[in-house]
Amino acid sequence: MEKQILNFESGMEMMGDDPEIYREIITVFLQDQQYNQAKIEEMIAQGLEMDAGIEIHRLKGAAATIGAERLQEACAKAERILRGKEEGDATPYIPQITVLYQELIPELEKALLKLQ
Repeated sequence: MEKQILNFESGMEMMGDDPEIYREIITVFLQDQQYNQAKIEEMIAQGLEMDAGIEIHRLKGAAATIGAERLQEACAKAERILRGKEEGDATPYIPQITVLYQELIPELEKALLKLQ
């Protein structure tokens, strides 16, 4: 099954099917979880792959919690490389994460309307 930008059902399930909790988690994500591509790329350029991996890990966890499947998957791939768990170059994933993050925002806004 293809991963979704936002799997609403999965997100609700993670929140025990409680729409109030899901609404709150989405709201917090929109307020607090900012992704800064330039910051990640700068960390990588400075040889701080582990630090970049930690930043990506945080975003991955937040994405998993709300049901942002595609973002979670892209973050997981980049994180494995950045944290040395897998060989490869993480830099192609960084712009992809940005696109997926940007695609997620309107989906979260729609979900908030659905939860009202």
